[in-house]
Amino acid sequence: MAKKQKGIPITNYESIRRLLRRKLSSRGYQRQDISSTDQALAQLQSNPNAIIALVCKLEAKDRYTSGHSRRVAEISVAVARELGIPRDTIEKIRLGGWVHGVGKIGVRESILNKKGRLTESEYRQITFYPEVGERVLAPILKDEEILKIVRHHHERYDGGGYPDGLSGAQTSLGARILQVSDAFDAMTSERPYRDAINTDSAFAEIDRCKGAQFDPEVAGAFLRIREFIYEVVGIARPGTYGTPTLAGV
Repeated sequence: MAKKQKGIPITNYESIRRLLRRKLSSRGYQRQDISSTDQALAQLQSNPNAIIALVCKLEAKDRYTSGHSRRVAEISVAVARELGIPRDTIEKIRLGGWVHGVGKIGVRESILNKKGRLTESEYRQITFYPEVGERVLAPILKDEEILKIVRHHHERYDGGGYPDGLSGAQTSLGARILQVSDAFDAMTSERPYRDAINTDSAFAEIDRCKGAQFDPEVAGAFLRIREFIYEVVGIARPGTYGTPTLAGV
């Protein structure tokens, strides 16, 4: 059963505009850059793919997430092709990969970049962000399949994820693909609170967590295309060889 909705009320473009302006300002963008974002936002209804440009701008000045959405989108598309998913669904997965983290505009930078352990209240705010992303994107994309990919990319196959605690096929195949791709890129990327881990160690963690955190069929397809994934993330990406305690926080 889905949990009762909580979080920031986002019902129109003005709400989205305020969140974007606040986030861009906190990341050091100048007034003219923020104004150009307002113009781009106004074009989204006629060109939903323009949201990708906004995602790139949001990530550009964040050392921890720069390029994350592109990598998640590319890896997710490759996994979907490996699974033989129809082309129109793959395109939705691609766009879902690009926009899955949009809800973080509703989370304070001090929480996103905290180096120490999150408090219970801070962690709760993090768990709201997939829902916030769905609600931010709803008036723009108007595609239920993409919106549910965004909402459910932090669910787990065993039901232990967020925001709704769904398990197995209760989430779409697209969402289950992003669960793996997002976790892998998070593990192999530096975060404020931990170092990146070695790419091979991350592959091993995906394998270890299949059937629990990840759909085993999706994880299997992911592991079969590891040579392509090496190209996406870069074999020389720095990292340690430690074993993470949780795949893709």
